[in-house]
Amino acid sequence: MSPQQIVSDWIKGEVKLVPHSSPHTHYTGYSERYNQQVFIKVLYNKSKYEAEVETGQSYVQSPFIHGLEVQRTRSETPLYMIISQHLPLVEVTAMNESVMKEAAQLVKTFHHSAQRSLDNDDLSIIKRLEKEVTKHSYEEKVIQLYSLFTPHIAKIDHEYRRLPKVTIHGDLGFRNMYSVNKKLVLIDYEQARPGITWEDFTKFFHRELRNGTLEDAFLTEYGREHEPSDALKHLLYYIEALGIIRYTASFYDEAFANLGEELLHKVKIFLT
Repeated sequence: MSPQQIVSDWIKGEVKLVPHSSPHTHYTGYSERYNQQVFIKVLYNKSKYEAEVETGQSYVQSPFIHGLEVQRTRSETPLYMIISQHLPLVEVTAMNESVMKEAAQLVKTFHHSAQRSLDNDDLSIIKRLEKEVTKHSYEEKVIQLYSLFTPHIAKIDHEYRRLPKVTIHGDLGFRNMYSVNKKLVLIDYEQARPGITWEDFTKFFHRELRNGTLEDAFLTEYGREHEPSDALKHLLYYIEALGIIRYTASFYDEAFANLGEELLHKVKIFLT
């Protein structure tokens, strides 16, 4: 049975595919089971599904309705459904200080109301760094930068461990922030996990808030009390760059790949 038929049978309604560049599949349709228009995300990765469910159940502003694991035949991998309210999403096009203040309030609420389980690996930036570096064979310049961090890593890790942990979104940006009835909402929680606030801000600031005035407006509203040192910030840039390199190796995105190179260049200047 196809994923689309499985989804239709579960929600008790016809669904249509929503075109989207993603390893997941998206559908929408009216559900007799839930008596409303719903949006369905089908995932094939259990850890991402668990992140969506745990975060969706705890985040006070989540449109999450239900999560379901579907076991198929032995030759087929399980699929995981996330059923959410269908929201009339409107892209945010006006970037000004007022929008930044609202975005900061939204992100802060998410950070402190959404809940993800914390384990020992979440307490150390070294664990994250090692996991990312060992996932792929990177270019020589990437490995060289890694070696330059080595003399400083214990001190950076000590700082990371003492900073407060929140639930970060993991893919923060206006592609996951939309206006619904003139109010900002935050969607897609598959990468949510415990971390420090600046793990969400690194890509967001460099990819979308390249105007220093907008970044300042966001941080003024959010608060700067737990801003990390330059050394920790640049380690976060490095880790983010590795993730971008890995992603763009599978999904072509020239602008995003260029951002990865830009972050690596910033790290190189800082370390040398």
